[in-house]
Amino acid sequence: MQLQMIGIVSEVLPESEAKIRTHELIEEIGMTKADSPFVYAKTDCGVTFCQIIMESHVIGKYFEDNLCLEILSCKEFPIEKAIGYAKWAFCFIDEPLLYTKNRGLNTKEEECLVQ
Repeated sequence: MQLQMIGIVSEVLPESEAKIRTHELIEEIGMTKADSPFVYAKTDCGVTFCQIIMESHVIGKYFEDNLCLEILSCKEFPIEKAIGYAKWAFCFIDEPLLYTKNRGLNTKEEECLVQ
């Protein structure tokens, strides 16, 4: 299962806050954080953060005042719960563009944009 959220945010979270909110998101949707470290990298193009989870990953990419947040998992997770928490936790100002795709074991659903 895949969820991408793309939209304008009120702030770029500093590393410590991005880590806390990413870990809370993982817990909220019933996933398991892997032992790998949380990665937070500043580049000329913006800030990228990543946390590997046992089911796959959570990645965020800031570019100017926009954020593309992706949750990818080989198992289902509560999409609406993930959206609700992420909108607050990552400071989305307006409704982000939402892209979902049912991926993983034994799935055949096509991609869709959630309005």
